[in-house]
Amino acid sequence: MVKISTVALLIVLVVSLMIITSNGLHLGEGEDRVTFAKMFGKWAIQAGKNTKNLVGQAIHQDWIPDSEKNKSDNKDINKTDTEKKD
Repeated sequence: MVKISTVALLIVLVVSLMIITSNGLHLGEGEDRVTFAKMFGKWAIQAGKNTKNLVGQAIHQDWIPDSEKNKSDNKDINKTDTEKKD
């Protein structure tokens, strides 16, 4: 959990730095802080939408390899213990 939190914090810091430097913002000024907050908020919302779309596409993928071995294994999974003994 610590690694995930560290990576998330690093991503936020890098994105913040990119927003500040690419737009020439000076966070000491109130107007620039508001601009930064709006830009960061837009980025966070878009990142959330992109993640939602990516996960939505990933769950619809066929992740099970198509092979004869897997087909026979899947048949055994659906059987009960008494059916497997027969």
